[in-house]
Amino acid sequence: MSRRRRAVKRPIARDPNYNSPLVTRLVNTVMKCGKKSTAQRIVYGAFAQIAEKNTGANPLDILQRARLNQHHRITREQLSVREHMSLVLRTLQGRRFVEFADLFDTRRGVPVVVVTFIALLELARERLVDVTQAEAFAPIYVRLAYQPA
Repeated sequence: MSRRRRAVKRPIARDPNYNSPLVTRLVNTVMKCGKKSTAQRIVYGAFAQIAEKNTGANPLDILQRARLNQHHRITREQLSVREHMSLVLRTLQGRRFVEFADLFDTRRGVPVVVVTFIALLELARERLVDVTQAEAFAPIYVRLAYQPA
């Protein structure tokens, strides 16, 4: 148990330019090694950029709205390589060749493209698909490795 008194919570001073304790808290958060003038230059520069891009918008209002939305949780979509392997196999089923680029759904975003590419690599490693290209810079084609006659 500490014998010292508890520190008295001091009120946050208002920022001299925007007259807001929220801006002071932002400057204190950005500040490193006690360089308050550098932190103020960074924050005020960001506010100037906001004012340039959004004519008529008050940067302080935008900061207050951002503070209201700070507790939203963003989660990632769980992507399964095995699931995408089966999707690729289903796409190849009944077709002789499929162009490499046609196997990717770019509308669903970069993570889905990456997982589909990993699924193709796994299928090639397990020798379930054949990947062929006639010459350099020619289209790449993918087909099932074993097709019953």
